[in-house]
Amino acid sequence: MTLPISQNSPVYSAPPTEEMLSKLIYVKWCVLVTYLCAIGLFVADADEPFGPLYDLFVACFGTFLLKEDPALAPCFRCLQETGLGVMSDGGLSCLLPYLLMASLNCAFGLLRVYTFATKYGSLLPCSQRPVCYLPVLVFFSSLSQLVASCLCWKVYKLLQLQAVDYLQVEAVPSAPAGPPVHHRRHSHTGVRGSRRSSRQGHAPGELLPFQGTTSQLSREAPANTV
Repeated sequence: MTLPISQNSPVYSAPPTEEMLSKLIYVKWCVLVTYLCAIGLFVADADEPFGPLYDLFVACFGTFLLKEDPALAPCFRCLQETGLGVMSDGGLSCLLPYLLMASLNCAFGLLRVYTFATKYGSLLPCSQRPVCYLPVLVFFSSLSQLVASCLCWKVYKLLQLQAVDYLQVEAVPSAPAGPPVHHRRHSHTGVRGSRRSSRQGHAPGELLPFQGTTSQLSREAPANTV
């Protein structure tokens, strides 16, 4: 079951757990490989710069995601000073945008690699010119983004579990603090008397005059028998 997480959820502002960091370390290497492949694609395919630009944008989103990593922190600070800094403050809030962009770019890249393989019969048709390395660079760029997408999806599943814990904590109502309530016991006779008095329209404990009839118990003397 996939639980959607709002961008304002506190799980994005919370520091990543150890299990998340163990996967984000490999994402860092995938981002660095994407940077290298993007630079190589600019050199190998100078006539078509839009392909390398897509890889460069994906790598930039990965840099925003890993803003606290020592290897990518200087690059993040440089990007923060440019126009890209207005998009996000970085951190785990960039996880889903990076996952989406890397997945789409990976799909188009692998399709392009398949086209090269069917057209030339190999990913390295020649080695005399820089353009000969174009299929290899596209393949490694797509592969790095594929691995990064799988790792980011696992991190997102961990964030979902953390969001469920936050929801369970917020759902528990807190008991209001106040003085203890002491319950007084009342005798059954007093309750009956008060109920009987309340039915007759008198307050409990009030003295009432006798309103019944008197009766006298007499004993007749037995008659004398002769």
